[in-house]
Amino acid sequence: MTRTVPEIIADVHEFHGATTTPEEIRQLAKEVERLTGELTAAWQLGFHSRDEDVERRFEHLASMWRDETFYMSDLTRICNHPTYEEIAAMGWQVVPILLRELETNPDYWFSALRKITGANPVASEMAGQLKDMAAAWIEWGKDNGVSW
Repeated sequence: MTRTVPEIIADVHEFHGATTTPEEIRQLAKEVERLTGELTAAWQLGFHSRDEDVERRFEHLASMWRDETFYMSDLTRICNHPTYEEIAAMGWQVVPILLRELETNPDYWFSALRKITGANPVASEMAGQLKDMAAAWIEWGKDNGVSW
C-alpha cells in the first residue's frame, strides 16, 4: 500500500496528539516533497561528480605518468614512478578505470592493480606478454563483479 506524504504527516501528528489542519498538512507535505527532491538531486550530483573527479584525476595522472616515463625501459622504475604510485593510492575507486584501460589500451597497470586488490591473476608463464596479462586482469575483474 503506497501512502502519500500528507497521509503520513497526518498519522504522525495524530500519533503525537498534535492538532493539525488539512492546510498545515498540505504545506508540510509540499515542504517534505521539495526537500526530498533537493536531497535526491544533491545525492545524485554528488555521486556523479565524485565519479567524474576520479576519472579526471586518473586521466591527468596517467597522462603525466606516460609523459614522464615514455623514455624509460626499466619496468621497475616505470611502476615505482611517483605519479604511478599516486594512481595506485587512489585505491578501489580506480580499479574499474584501470580494467577499462587494460581492455581498450593495455598498459602496465598490473602492479597498481596488485597493490590495490591484493590479487594476482597473471600466471608466471604470461610474464612480459602484455595482452595476455591484460586479459587475465580483465577476466579477474569480471569474475569479481567489477563493472566498468
